[in-house]
Parts: sequence; structure tokens; C-alpha cells
Amino acid sequence: MMHFHSCYTGNDCLLKVPDHVENVRMCRGRKFIHTEETTNLSMDALDSIQIETTYDLTGTYIYSDKPITVIVGSRNVTNGDVIAHTVEQLVPSSHWGTEFVLKNLGTSGYGDIIKMVSSWSNTTVKMNGYNSFEMTTERQTTVKRLDQGHWTYIKASNPIQVNIRRS
Repeated sequence: MMHFHSCYTGNDCLLKVPDHVENVRMCRGRKFIHTEETTNLSMDALDSIQIETTYDLTGTYIYSDKPITVIVGSRNVTNGDVIAHTVEQLVPSSHWGTEFVLKNLGTSGYGDIIKMVSSWSNTTVKMNGYNSFEMTTERQTTVKRLDQGHWTYIKASNPIQVNIRRS
């Protein structure tokens, strides 16, 4: 699920979901739009759009000519007997970083899931406890598991987005 809204009138947005994503449903007020391609949207002040699909939307490209807020999440994420919902606000790509420190808080024995998205092609990523790897394309996604009680220091050659899903 992805939800974004505007504080400005006449805000033009471009939305491009990754190629592997099919059957995207957008809800804008009481109007539903089904799409599998790049979508141009015009938003007014306080407009909001919700995007839903059964596919992972990581790597979705959103461009806006004025500031917007993007909130992402998942419903009914299961971990053993626990069913949870996750929600977080994304940071604009202009503020992605090259250094991160993450620690598993030990809430389950499985470990936490780290998702990294590259802003540039040929981005080298070094992580304590893992082999270095290359993110060869722009907006490439890499997923790693951080075991219970462990921590890692991440250093990337170009800015990346790092999200952690607590188990």
C-alpha cells in the first residue's frame, strides 16, 4: 500500500510502478483507477491518493513538481502468531544517505528485514557481517536479514534508501 497527498493546488505528479507489478488499484476520493502503466496525476490542495496491489511496490518512481508526503505500509504482515500492520513515511530521494547503522532489537528469533533501494546504477554497498555487493541499476532493490541481537554498519558509494521491517 502507498498513500500520498499534496498541500498545494495544481501539483502535477508522475507515478511509475516497477515492471513486475501488475493490477494496481488507485483510490482517489470515491474514484477507483486500475492501471499497469505510468500514470500522470494532477492534485489539488489536500488531495490524497491511495495505491494498492498484492505486489511489492519497492522501486516505484514518483515525481512531483511540488512537495508531497508519501506514506507506505503493509496490512496483515504475519510473524508466527502475530499479525501486524506497518506504516512509515518515505524520505525524498534528495535526502537519501550513504551511511547507516542498524541494530536488531531482538523482538523475535527470525530477525529484521532490511530493504535497500539504489538511487544510481553501479552503487557498491558494504555491510558489516555481509559480503560487499553491487546494485547495478537505478532503483534496484536488495533485501537482507539482520539476525536477532546483531547490528550492521552500511556504507554505500552512492545514496541509497534503507528501510527496516521489525519482526
